[in-house]
Amino acid sequence: MTVGLIVLIIIFAFTSYHSTKNQLLNNTKEKLNEATVNAIEILEEFRVDTIRKINLSRKSPNFENAIDIFFKINSESQDFDMARIDIERTMNSFGFKHYALIDNDFLIRAQNSPIFHSELINNLSEKLRSIQINNETAYIDVFRTTFSTSATENEPYLLFASHIYQDGANAILLIAINGNNVLDFKDHTFFRRINGEVLLFDREHKLINKSKYYEELVDENILSRNQESNRGLKIVIHNDSKPGNIDFYLNYYGASVLGIHTWLSELNIGLILEANLNSTLEPLVFFRDSLIKYTAIITVLLIIFLFFYKSLLQEIDKRLQYMFSIFEATSEGMLIFDLNTHQIYRTNKQVYRLFLLDAPPVTLEDIFSDIQLDVIIDKAHSSSLGANLDPISIFYKLRNDSEIVLEVYMKSLPKRGSKRNPILITLRDITDQFTYEQEIQLAKESAETSNIAKNNFLATVSHELRTPLHSIIGMIEALSSTQLTDTQKYYADMSQESADNLLGIIDNILDFTKLDSKKYIPTFSTINLASETTSAITIASRKNKNKNSIHNNALDTFINTDKGIFNKCLSILLDNANKFTNGGSIQIFTTIADDGNKLCLEVIDTGIGIPETKLNHIFEAFGQADSAITRNYGGIGLGLSLLKGLVTQANGTIDIQSIEGEGSCFRLTIPCTLPNTTEIDEAVNTSLNTITYDFAPSAQSQEKYDKEIFSNLKVLAAEDNEINQEMLSILLSKFYINFKIFDNGQLLLDYIVSHQEQADMILMDCHMPVLDGFETTRRIRELPPPVCDIPIIAITADALFGDREKCLAQGMTDYISKPVKRNDLRQVLIRNLPDAFHSEIDFFDTSGANHENQDDFDATMADDFFGIDEEIQPQYSSFNPDALIQEVGDISIALDLFDKFNDSLDKDFTEITSLILFENYIEAKKQAHKVKGSARMMGCSALAEMLQNIEHACMDKNTNSLLDLVSKSENEIKRVKEELSIFIKVHA
Repeated sequence: MTVGLIVLIIIFAFTSYHSTKNQLLNNTKEKLNEATVNAIEILEEFRVDTIRKINLSRKSPNFENAIDIFFKINSESQDFDMARIDIERTMNSFGFKHYALIDNDFLIRAQNSPIFHSELINNLSEKLRSIQINNETAYIDVFRTTFSTSATENEPYLLFASHIYQDGANAILLIAINGNNVLDFKDHTFFRRINGEVLLFDREHKLINKSKYYEELVDENILSRNQESNRGLKIVIHNDSKPGNIDFYLNYYGASVLGIHTWLSELNIGLILEANLNSTLEPLVFFRDSLIKYTAIITVLLIIFLFFYKSLLQEIDKRLQYMFSIFEATSEGMLIFDLNTHQIYRTNKQVYRLFLLDAPPVTLEDIFSDIQLDVIIDKAHSSSLGANLDPISIFYKLRNDSEIVLEVYMKSLPKRGSKRNPILITLRDITDQFTYEQEIQLAKESAETSNIAKNNFLATVSHELRTPLHSIIGMIEALSSTQLTDTQKYYADMSQESADNLLGIIDNILDFTKLDSKKYIPTFSTINLASETTSAITIASRKNKNKNSIHNNALDTFINTDKGIFNKCLSILLDNANKFTNGGSIQIFTTIADDGNKLCLEVIDTGIGIPETKLNHIFEAFGQADSAITRNYGGIGLGLSLLKGLVTQANGTIDIQSIEGEGSCFRLTIPCTLPNTTEIDEAVNTSLNTITYDFAPSAQSQEKYDKEIFSNLKVLAAEDNEINQEMLSILLSKFYINFKIFDNGQLLLDYIVSHQEQADMILMDCHMPVLDGFETTRRIRELPPPVCDIPIIAITADALFGDREKCLAQGMTDYISKPVKRNDLRQVLIRNLPDAFHSEIDFFDTSGANHENQDDFDATMADDFFGIDEEIQPQYSSFNPDALIQEVGDISIALDLFDKFNDSLDKDFTEITSLILFENYIEAKKQAHKVKGSARMMGCSALAEMLQNIEHACMDKNTNSLLDLVSKSENEIKRVKEELSIFIKVHA
């Protein structure tokens, strides 16, 4: 076997070598044939071009004049010499270096070369006479010079003749062209490709052109000028121009060549093309050497392979045994079956265990049901076609009526020439995993249902909280518009501020909830950055009572972005900066990216700053940088988290740079686009049509303006809540508006249809029984004009992002959220006044306003009313007495409450400790919750937070952890009691 393989390799190498050699020779023959055709074309082109130039030279005016003179005057005449010069110039201009003129008797009349002589003329007389008779220009033949100079001896020339018959002059022009100078093919690309040479010879087999190695051969005396170029080669001269056969021979300098020859009858010239075989077969040498080398290498490798073949087979058998042992020992069931017959021909022990089998299964039908079998066979066919399949899961009922879940993998195995189509099935029991996943899915669905319920609950709570808050704020505003003492006005302002703060907290919680439910959809509109930031600064300055200077450096330009997100983010940043900056400055900057796709907003303050270790947690919900911040500055830690959520949902970014004690810089980017001219014009028109009634006249002046503006206004309102109806009645009455209020939308709609009364405006609650505000609005818009065009203002407790857009999309004209403030209602009423009302009002006439007596009751004046001496008032770290004092409005009452709390604190904590020791966690939790409420009311925020931790720990029922928390709280209790005692002593 080994010898046979080696012989086959040698035969293959020998065959490859000769095949390659024949291919190279065939390619060379093709190149020779191609080169021969090209050479014939070049020679023919040379003949035709020379005849053409001779004819052109004859028609030259100088030549024709010279011929007239030349044959009509004496040869000794001066004109004769001039005529000869003209003829010579003409010949030179066409590149003819050798010419002669002979007359009708074949006598030479003029020549410029000694190569022409009478013997040559006589030998060619018959051909020249034929030229005369046919009056033509033609190629004659090749001749060699007999002039005995070393330069021209035996030189080959190609002779052309042209008959001249002009005004009685009858002559023949002879042109001789040196073959060595003209017929040179060495520079032609297709002749260089054959790596040989081109030889031209005459009838005597003498060279016409110089060969490639002509000079070298002459120097070595191998080839004389008169020697034949094809020594030892028998050339058959053909009478046609077709190439002859291609032969192998030794050329004139002894090299092996592949040659082709032919005879060109038009020129009486023979043509030989030779290709050097050594150069032609040069690649074959490398191929032969490589073939020998690799044949030897393969032979050696084959011998080595056969030497190790036996041990290799043994190793393969060993590995197969190892694989089968793994097959048997694996924890998963495995079986191999034939896809064609469904016959099982190998199983492992786990198959018996999985299916509770007593005997080995013969076919798949012995294990699986018909439905299961159809699925498995279908997947097996896909696997046999090379598909990568995911596992399938099947429910399998065992003989003991229990049910398991199996994960089935299928893999096609190599056939190895067998008729079988083997498929490997791997079976894994995933019953426990499947049960666990089902439980997880149920838990997920339950969590999602709870989340939906939470969102619905918060939406309902929003409405229910904002409804009474609407009445509270409205009543406070109504109270503020009456004649009040300074103390009463202070109390009213504090109530108004507290209600506004509560409203802000509700809004933030609801906005955060909506972000959590992924309901927010950004909407672009055209805004002016400078105008929007100016409005935000005005609101922030009022809320903070101008304690900080806010500088607006925003660009005065228009941009398309989400107005709601921009204003909300700016409001949060300004509130945050004002909260943590006391008597400092706040800077606002805006920039637009070069591509116009990003708007950058920066708010820089000189506040308390944020420690570097807290920067990564600053955007977490319900958290602040330090618990002391909550005590000193308040808040629920939701603003920046809401800011982060807004920016993220708008596909923007936010980052912060802060130095503790120096200030912070918040930088956010949100998407934007550059508006076109139409969008800018619409934004400008909208801003011009939006009237801002924002000055602060006196109460008498305000009442005068409200009466002038609204006294003739007819307003219909729909509101189902009696308190809100009363509040709305008070506000509308204050504006001297004629109004009617209905309990639901159906009653309002019936009134409009039955009375056909044209109202100027409709105030519409969105959520009402019988017919809600949205459906009522839709039906009003379907009524005929002018009723369908009445402005409808949505009044609702829904204050989440997107609720305004929802109302406008339902056909409402404007939107105001509960609780409704008097100034906000005034603004929305003015914005939607009919045109007839606008023409009668001068909104900017403030001549009646009295601003000199507008001094508000400042919060610092409360100390005088409550008897607090600031000079002796110490600083407290564990409790803040101001909150309770402001709440009760009397320091004596506050002192009594502080004293009672101080007395009960030890008793309460002793009870909590006892309950924990007796592991009564439920009562301990209740007691901690009770004391926590009292601590917060007293302004003890740190203690309240500790009690909340105890409350949460009671749910874990870990006594040791709870006692540790109580121990930590005792230190805080000690500080609280000390500070309470000092405060009571100072102010008693």
